[in-house]
Amino acid sequence: MRRLLIGKAGSNPTVILTDRVFLELDKFAAAHEDAQGGGILLGRRLRLQTKDGNTRVEIMIEKFLPLSQQTSSPRFLIDSEQLNALKKRIETNFSEYSIVGWIHVRPGFGVFISSLDKQLHTNYFTDEELIYVLDPVNRGRGFFVLQNEDWIQLEGFYIQETPTKKKTNRLGNRKLSVALGIFFVLISIIGTLWLYDLGPFKEESPLEVIAEESSEEEETWDFFRDLDYVVSHDTAREYIVQAGDTLWKIAEENLGDPTRFPEIMDLNNLKRSEPIHPGQRILLPKD
Repeated sequence: MRRLLIGKAGSNPTVILTDRVFLELDKFAAAHEDAQGGGILLGRRLRLQTKDGNTRVEIMIEKFLPLSQQTSSPRFLIDSEQLNALKKRIETNFSEYSIVGWIHVRPGFGVFISSLDKQLHTNYFTDEELIYVLDPVNRGRGFFVLQNEDWIQLEGFYIQETPTKKKTNRLGNRKLSVALGIFFVLISIIGTLWLYDLGPFKEESPLEVIAEESSEEEETWDFFRDLDYVVSHDTAREYIVQAGDTLWKIAEENLGDPTRFPEIMDLNNLKRSEPIHPGQRILLPKD
């Protein structure tokens, strides 16, 4: 069976998706450009012995089961009852597979592991299971694994051609073989499929790092908005926005905690997508 390498080889664990589940995940992400979503990844986890005596882990992802969102929250949440029901379904209908990880579609927020992802993973998954993050807006994707208590993004993964059943119709088999061949050639030549860049991972530029920090700020806003901060104007102080400022940075430098930026937004009646500009006067809560 043919495998197409996306990114760099040598990652441990080695992650492999069948071409069918790869397309299914991209379709799922494309349908979530306006709201977060997620689901469970099924497959097999193998420990292989290398020639030099070392152990290499190979994770094969072969099936995807989406988790429906039964809440109006803009965040992706996991419901314990729904997850338990899904696990029973897996035992009954997909006993040949095991849970190897989960997927989080985060449109417009970038590809990273947030504190919320860590919390969900701790509550519902094991340390050996991975997280696949997709951003259909910014055309990003990445696999993350927990190593030495740190979340590491793998530098590459593989897409594997799905084996087909043998048929007596040689013409049909040849057509199918040609179609699969075209699939792999198109990915190799164009480097894109559906919404995402599939070229080798590139070292992030400073601009991309800033964008990621901004994305994490928006992700945290979704969470802290639900806490319904109440700030009194009588206890506020004025601040003049400086070049390079973000609400996250202002909260960190002036309030001592970057996650308090929703207080600034509420105090100034700022919308989530509303930009701030150098010279702009805003109010900060007094401690």
